[in-house]
Amino acid sequence: MHGDINPEHVFCTRAERGWRVRGFIDFGDALVGDPAYDFVCIGWFLAEHPEFAQVFLDGYGIAEQERTESLAQKLTGMVLLHRFFHAGLFAERFPANPPQNMRDFERRLWPFGPGV
Repeated sequence: MHGDINPEHVFCTRAERGWRVRGFIDFGDALVGDPAYDFVCIGWFLAEHPEFAQVFLDGYGIAEQERTESLAQKLTGMVLLHRFFHAGLFAERFPANPPQNMRDFERRLWPFGPGV
């Protein structure tokens, strides 16, 4: 697991049909474990841009029928377990409109599944 995929660590180039990932840097947070851990930063940094999260899921090969409430719950669990996550980040990430509960938080991070 890379452990810190964010816009500063991913190199992309414009391709004929959109953008193409060309490489990653900064493997200082790399760990061995569930690959879903790498979705933490994706959900966190793209929460305000659900269309980009969908593109990432497409690129990772997660079919639409796999984008379920169960997957959203698993990925939210990874956020809560991330070694750099702390509760104060809720307020920092959503200062104008903080999530009202965990389900609301989950839906903002992962714009798929029932009720979205």
